[in-house]
Amino acid sequence: MEGEPVILNKAIIFDLDGTLLQTHYHSCFAAHETLRALGLPDVSDALVMRHIGEPADVFLRAITPDDSDLAAFEKLFDANERAALQRVGKLFDGVPELLQQLKSRGYQLAICSNGSREYVETALTTTGIRQLFSRLACAGEYPDKAAAVSAIISEWNCALAVVVGDRVHDMEAATANGVPFIAAGYGYGGAEMSTAGYRANSPREVLTNMEQIEKSLFK
Repeated sequence: MEGEPVILNKAIIFDLDGTLLQTHYHSCFAAHETLRALGLPDVSDALVMRHIGEPADVFLRAITPDDSDLAAFEKLFDANERAALQRVGKLFDGVPELLQQLKSRGYQLAICSNGSREYVETALTTTGIRQLFSRLACAGEYPDKAAAVSAIISEWNCALAVVVGDRVHDMEAATANGVPFIAAGYGYGGAEMSTAGYRANSPREVLTNMEQIEKSLFK
């Protein structure tokens, strides 16, 4: 609005799974299909959803028997998940509109994900939002999410950066870098997000939280 201070180099760093993407649609299918193909005991959708967004080794170990060949499972699961993602990949309602509004307000957008680059690229392209993101930080490219967030903030020389995510490691990455965190309360993190200072119960509420954060800078 006219008369309000202009903040240069504004960035919002989004988690992907459970923040923008309704991951259970494709991940649950891939888990059941992979377990069936390898003759392993099936698991519930609830178990899969409880671990969505965790690093790959944590997620995969949670849904496979302790004595299973994790490398073989991961290879088949990844293929099944990408195929399912291309068929049924679905964003949370309001995500495209949120991203467009943030871009129109001068925010640069980044993804910081525990998914592989191939997975992240597939997800963003399939759901039609790839062109809105200037930077991707994916699994294996940094030691952890805190390091990835730090790199993005440094590269963009951010005067304002905010992390949005649904799991505790997203919140920890924001805290480690001294930037605000918005909990995606509609995602898979549940009680993990209870201590977050800002909370969005839908993607649309992220914008409301951003307005509050900007106002707090000029009290």
